[in-house]
Amino acid sequence: MCESRIELADSVRNGVRYTYLEGDWKRWPDFRHLKTPGGGHVYEISLKDIHAETVKFGMVFSRQIAMTRPGLYTFSLISNDGNALFY
Repeated sequence: MCESRIELADSVRNGVRYTYLEGDWKRWPDFRHLKTPGGGHVYEISLKDIHAETVKFGMVFSRQIAMTRPGLYTFSLISNDGNALFY
């Protein structure tokens, strides 16, 4: 017999913090110094629940993670007009 198990994740405790910013940037801005009209926590990094007021916006997702096992870890990003990954 196969037992199903569902675990719920607390998006505030286990999620990713996001910051929503609006602007028309010609160069990569220092997002830490920009005015932030919105933000919060999400469990999934996606734009599906973000309701942008304009097409000229930026998102900053941040989270600290603990690597408890040695090994090779791969992180990647996809976007249609620019992204950066900082560690």
